[in-house]
Amino acid sequence: IMVYKQSTANTVQVAGEVKQALEELKADVPPDFNIGIMLDQSMFIEQSISNVINKIFYGGLLAVLVLLVFLRSLRSTMIITTAIPISIIFTFVLLYFNDMTLNMMSLGGLALGIGLIVDDSIVVLENIYRHRQQGYSLVDSAKMATDEVSNAVISGTLTIVVVFLPIVFMEGLAAEIFRPMALTVTFSVAASLAVALTLVPLLASRYLKLTETREANLSGRVFGASERWFDRLHGGYRKILAWSLGHRKTVVFGVVLLIVGSLFLVPLVGAEFMPEMDEGYVKVAVDLPNGTALEETDRYIHKIESLGEQFPEVKNIYSSIGFTGSESMGGETSSDSGQVYFELVDKGERSTSSDDMAEQLRQLVRGIPGADIQVSATGPASEGQGMGAPVQVDIVGDDLDTLALLADEVVKQVEAVPGTRQVVNNLAEGLPEIKVTVDRERASMYGLGGAQISSTLRTAIQGNVATQYRTGEDEIDVRVRLAGADSISLAQLKDLTVMSQTGIAVPLGMVASINEEEGPSSVNRSDQTRFASVTANLSGRDLNSVMNDVRANLDEIALPPGYSFEYGGQNEEMMDAFGSLILALLLAIVLVYLVLVAQFESLLYPFIIMFSIPATVVGIILSLLVSGRAFSVPAFIGVILLGGIVVKNAIVLVDYINILRRRGMERDEAILQAGPTRLRPILMTALTAILAMLPMALGLGEGAESQAPMATVVVGGLLFSTLVTLVFVPVIYVILDNLGGKLKFRRKENKATAELPVE
Repeated sequence: IMVYKQSTANTVQVAGEVKQALEELKADVPPDFNIGIMLDQSMFIEQSISNVINKIFYGGLLAVLVLLVFLRSLRSTMIITTAIPISIIFTFVLLYFNDMTLNMMSLGGLALGIGLIVDDSIVVLENIYRHRQQGYSLVDSAKMATDEVSNAVISGTLTIVVVFLPIVFMEGLAAEIFRPMALTVTFSVAASLAVALTLVPLLASRYLKLTETREANLSGRVFGASERWFDRLHGGYRKILAWSLGHRKTVVFGVVLLIVGSLFLVPLVGAEFMPEMDEGYVKVAVDLPNGTALEETDRYIHKIESLGEQFPEVKNIYSSIGFTGSESMGGETSSDSGQVYFELVDKGERSTSSDDMAEQLRQLVRGIPGADIQVSATGPASEGQGMGAPVQVDIVGDDLDTLALLADEVVKQVEAVPGTRQVVNNLAEGLPEIKVTVDRERASMYGLGGAQISSTLRTAIQGNVATQYRTGEDEIDVRVRLAGADSISLAQLKDLTVMSQTGIAVPLGMVASINEEEGPSSVNRSDQTRFASVTANLSGRDLNSVMNDVRANLDEIALPPGYSFEYGGQNEEMMDAFGSLILALLLAIVLVYLVLVAQFESLLYPFIIMFSIPATVVGIILSLLVSGRAFSVPAFIGVILLGGIVVKNAIVLVDYINILRRRGMERDEAILQAGPTRLRPILMTALTAILAMLPMALGLGEGAESQAPMATVVVGGLLFSTLVTLVFVPVIYVILDNLGGKLKFRRKENKATAELPVE
């Protein structure tokens, strides 16, 4: 018995109610019968959500440890940590009022936001602590320090919010998947900003305490040793910064060389639509020649079950023979087909992925003759998602015979591409049919038309509802048709009589030719034009690389006039999603710049800050290459998120340089003082974000594959960008400031020349 949910229903809720109903039914089941659940989509969903919740916990714990290491004060750490539960509660409230559910995407957004939630609080508290060290009172330190960095933290948070605005207003599958994540991240960082500007200064003004470096106790000695280490770190960074300002061309050339060099590695990364998810199932679909008896199909299925039992990773085996699912959900009833689901043990209990096991099983079933067997790492949770096969080539044209020939040639070319598996032609095998062709000229001699002949055939073979038999409240159709219509022969069909308008009974064979032929199993049309499809799955290679090879192979096929190739499936979804996300990325960068312009009331300083974004390219490419992950839609979302995150560090640095210059400090000295002063909060915010996302980037546990590329991109891009920003942004600051000074000087010269008296 298969139970399907309605389109608007929640899978986990429906599954829970079904299980409750089954428990109630068990009391009425005879003792020798057993009710068990074979396939349950909600199990994978619940495991995935539980896995994300664990990552949120461990990510938050790592972020707190970073704070403790840098602040070396439990009291200061607890003040900042208050931002985490308050922001999470606020986020849940907003999710509730927006009718959003807790799913992998919304919780994934919260996992990403955990590392960002404490950023603003870190900057505020670190500045308050520094003012306390300078001798200010608790209240004065809270007021002055918060006011000093308020512009920076507001700008940093707004940049994260605005990068998600284009995603919220996007359309398509990518938008449907990632809109909950965008809203979750936006809610959480907005709440963290409110906490950083209100609650953190309040708690700091009451409970912040300077740590004494007395060597008499252990904590004092640890604090003193760590303080000396930080002093050496600040001194070393100041020397690097001073050298960089004196060798600006070398720094710029080195960064540009790194960016260009990393771009040459892009082909090694590859691209795909969505990462393959290990649901813990392997599906084997079996198709035998048309008309194969149910017993013969059962024999094939039993042989496949025996092959699957050899794997220790297999926990349960579920087979369906002669019935491929619910007829209302696209299934068919056919004695010559069947399918087997192999349920694997939990992901943490096996070393083999479902995709690897599918490949091993694929090699084993090749030795079974007489059957078309397709093996895939497909589970019940992914079926019916409508993403299509990874590779799909549509041959468009009018003639079915020509389409069939071209489809066979396409199958050969696709099979020749490394990495393709299970190449299927939907016109590969036709269905036997009886074709009745009316001789209109002869039929007209007997006063017969095509409508009369077809009506007689329909009544004889399919039957016609003549009346209804009523029994109480039930009405049963009474269908009249030819006796033995299910097994009628060609000779009997030719003798079938058709009554003409003149009352003459004419045998069908006298007015029509009747032949047994093979017809197409399906006829597909797109824009009123017929097409045949060739689909393939992948193994061991990314989608983009395979599609490039497929296109190259198909370019060698000489197509007749009026015929063409179109590429669909996941490749089409990938190209559409990437096109939308490129536009979203460009809009996000523009919005970030506009926010910074409004905040700094300048065009120059936001332009300097934006130079922190290109450096992320190196970290993005290297992180994907090292992790072995292809560039996908989740990774693209991570790139957009990076556009808002990486500028936060540059904002904090550039804002403080400007503050020192307004206080009368010379430019280079302001840079050399602002860099070491802001080094600690920059490292803290970067490390908390990186370590909070590290559990997700590792991709461990059920459902982790969908979010791992995004976290990998954020971790790699933020790690490299932080290191580069600490040196590259100050260098760009000096270069553009010098350029601006020269332009001002020239304008003054031109103005002075224009004001000279004419003799």
